[in-house]
This record gives sequence, C-alpha cells and structure tokens, in this order.
Amino acid sequence: MGSSKLDTSLINDNLLNIFDSITMIDIQNDKVFLMSSKNGNSNEITYEQYIENLKKVIHPDFANTYFNKISLNELNKQDITVIKYVKLSSNLAFDNYIDLIKVFEDNQIVIMTLKANDEGEEKGLSDNSAKVAADFIIEIEDIINNIKNSDSEVVSTVKYIGELINDLLRKNNNILKEYESNVTIQVNKTYSSLLIVDDDSLTRNIFKKVFESQYNIIEAKNGSEAVEIIEKNVIKPDSKETQNIVGIFLDLKMPVMDGFGVLDYMADKRLLTRMPVVIISADDAKETKEQVYAYSIADMIEKPFNFEIIKKRVNNMISMYMKSNSLNELIRTQDKTLKRIINSFVNSYLVDYSKINEKIAKYARILLEKYKTENNINLDINQLVSAIKYFDISLDAVPRTYIDNIKSISPDERNIVTNYPNIGADMIKYISDDMSERQIRYAIDIIKMHNERFDGLGFPNGLQKDDIPMHIYLINIAIEYANYMLNHDNNEEIVNIISSKSASKYDPRAVALFVSLKDDLK
Repeated sequence: MGSSKLDTSLINDNLLNIFDSITMIDIQNDKVFLMSSKNGNSNEITYEQYIENLKKVIHPDFANTYFNKISLNELNKQDITVIKYVKLSSNLAFDNYIDLIKVFEDNQIVIMTLKANDEGEEKGLSDNSAKVAADFIIEIEDIINNIKNSDSEVVSTVKYIGELINDLLRKNNNILKEYESNVTIQVNKTYSSLLIVDDDSLTRNIFKKVFESQYNIIEAKNGSEAVEIIEKNVIKPDSKETQNIVGIFLDLKMPVMDGFGVLDYMADKRLLTRMPVVIISADDAKETKEQVYAYSIADMIEKPFNFEIIKKRVNNMISMYMKSNSLNELIRTQDKTLKRIINSFVNSYLVDYSKINEKIAKYARILLEKYKTENNINLDINQLVSAIKYFDISLDAVPRTYIDNIKSISPDERNIVTNYPNIGADMIKYISDDMSERQIRYAIDIIKMHNERFDGLGFPNGLQKDDIPMHIYLINIAIEYANYMLNHDNNEEIVNIISSKSASKYDPRAVALFVSLKDDLK
C-alpha cells in the first residue's frame, strides 16, 4: 500500500474463506474498502460512514472498548492488534468475533474480521476452521513467494499478510497443528517427485495412482525422455521449474533408449547413490538380475506387483537415501580442508607416475579388450582404464624402510604395509568430484585388489582364485609388465617371469590370455 491509495488487488478470494470480512482503511484519503464473505464484492465508503455502520452492529457492552481500541492512538503500530468482541451477525444474532488489525505508514489500516466458534475463542478455532485456515495460509504463502512486483503497495500488503500469518499461528494452536501437518504433506508432494519410466502407459498409470497422493509424478515413455528430465531437474536444474526427483521407477525394455542406457547415464553422472532406482521388469532371469544389480540399484520388482509392499519399500528407501545424502553433505562440508590436502597429494602422485601410468593403460587396454570380446563381458573399458592410474595412490603411506626390509619388520609394521590399499580406497572419495560412479567403483576395486593373489597370500583381505575378478588379474599383469618394460626391452624375459606366476600370483586363464597377446604388447 502506498501513500496515495490502497491496493486491494492482492486480496485473494480464499481470504474470505477464513475471514468474515476484510476492511482496508485509508484515513488520509478518506477511503474505506469493505470486502465481505457474503458476496465477495468490495464496497468503497468514507471513514465516517464506516464508523456509523459499526455502531449499528457492535454489541453495546463491547462498543466503548472496541472504538477505543481501534483509535490510532491505541493501536500498536509494531505488531498486529487483536480485539475480541461481540457483534450482530447476518442471522440477526450476536456472535463472537475477532479483529486482527495492522497499521501501516500514513495511517493506513487493514482489519481482518474472524468469526469465532460458539464456545468462545478461548478454546481456539474449531477443527474444521483450523484446517481451512491452515490451507489458506499455505496458499497465501505461495502467492507471496510468487509476487515479483517491487511496487511499495505490493510490498506493504505482502508484509502485512506475512505478519498476519505469523500472528495467526502464534495465537492459535489448532491452526498451528493443522498448518504443520499440511506443510509436511505439501512439501512432500510439491517438492518430492517420482519419475516413472516405462513405454507401457497402463503401467505408468498404475504407479501414478498408487503414489500420486504422496508425490508429484513425472512420466517418461522411454529412456531418452528420462535422461532429458533428469538433465533438466537434477544435473542443470532451473530453479523456477525444477522438480525434486527423489526416486525412479525404470523399465528395462523400451524403445529409443532402454533402461540400461538410463543406468549407464546415471552411473556416469554419479546419481545412483543420490536417489533410489527401482527396476520394473518381467524378466526374472539370473543373468538380468546380476547385470542390473551391478549398477548399485536400490531394488528390482517383478510382475505381478504387490503395491502395498512396494509402497512401503519405496518410502523407506527414499527416507534412507535422503538421510544418507544429508550425512554425506555434512561430511563434504567438514572435509573441505582434508580434501584439498589429499587432492594435492594425489595430483603430485599422478604427475610423478604419469609415464608408467601411460604404459600401464596402453597394455591393460589390449588385454581387457581381448577379454571382453572373447567372453562378451559387460565392462566399460574406457572407464576401467581411466581408473587404473590410481592403483597405488597410497603407497607413500608406507615408510620406505618397511618395504625394503619387509622380511624383518614387526607384526605392527607389517599391518601398516598390508593396510595401505584400504587407505588408498578411502582417499578416492576425496578426489572423486570429476569421476563417474562406475569409475569410482573400478578405482576402488583396483586399489584394494592390486596386491591380492590367486593363491590367497596377498593383502589386505587375502582374496583368492575367483574372489578376484578376471579384469583385475589382467590389470595387475599389465602393471607388472609395464614396470618391467619401462627399464628393459626384453619382452620374452618378462613373459617368462609372469608365466612362472601362473596359479600363484595370477589366474592361469589370465596368464594364458596375456601370453597369447605377447606380440601385440611388444
């Protein structure tokens, strides 16, 4: 509201669901705007006419007190003034009323009149009135948040409504309880969305009906649409329209891009640990399950669906992921200094070992591509090779004297040596901002299994035989081969050395594949 006039345009119709009437008074310009719940219309009169009208309806026992309190000299210009009184209602009976009054600059006043229940205001609003009031408050807050006009009239009106809301909540426990409950529901529904990705509209509709009372539902007919939605709302969110996606239902078989394409995208963007992905599938084959769970999905559900169970599982998963995200954010905030230190340490390591890492990556790629082709294995070679450079990032955590005298060190000193791969795996989380989820997983496996052996005599966990994946054996062979070839040119000698470690350090199948490619490596 400005100095020259009162702005009534922002008074929403729903205000009159709560208030019996709304009065906006501009004493300086002798204008009074009356808005009534009877018809929703506004009526403009003079201040004198307004006072005369009030005299006809205020109960005589309350008249003197009322008119004294609405005097400008008596009204508190800092807070909202609350006046309880009795007046004549439209049904020609005297009823309890409350006026909430706020005075603005230039002697402008807004009065909102609330009809109390028959039992008296001391006991608070009725449950139904409290619910209506709570709904109204939520709606008004939404209106306030969306007002972009900087005009002083708008700002003053918004300020008034905001103060009124706070006053209503502070003075009415019933409204406060309803408000808190409704806010929880609205926040969960408005700011938490489920993305349903399935080319079958029937399946999408079923899931929508099950969850739409709790969440906003976003639908995608194929993986490509899903990726666009995730890109817009998660990767590069637009603050005006962003949906907070807290979970995804994902079909595997779809046109344009299938579910595995979406999983690959999410793994690359490191999203699978941020929100639960539940696979929808009619395929219960063991191979499919193994392939799906390799992506660290939250769950896989098969047709026919038991939605009561699904609902509970999904809600529990979403809650668990949200708590995990909050904890991880706290850790990230607290670990900034440590992160800088570790990043500097790792960058130095990568520079110092760049030459040997280039050779290892080249040899490993040859071995891994041959293995993948011959066995039709689901390996992302590029991601895997890019992770190899971290294989020994924590080596400097071991005193050099321990390594040089490994046979004579004490048990405690030996524990330090055998535990250093675990330190390297822990370091990855501090340098992983630019790494995909899959690359992180590959890097941790390589670091922790670089010193494991086929015969179980390695460390840190004493893994053996099939406990160690074939691609790890091949990477370890590439590391040993590259280290040797860095200072030698005798290919045949290193081939014989590695061959002699078949069934002790390396899986015989890995050694056989290496030997078959010795000329390519040379």
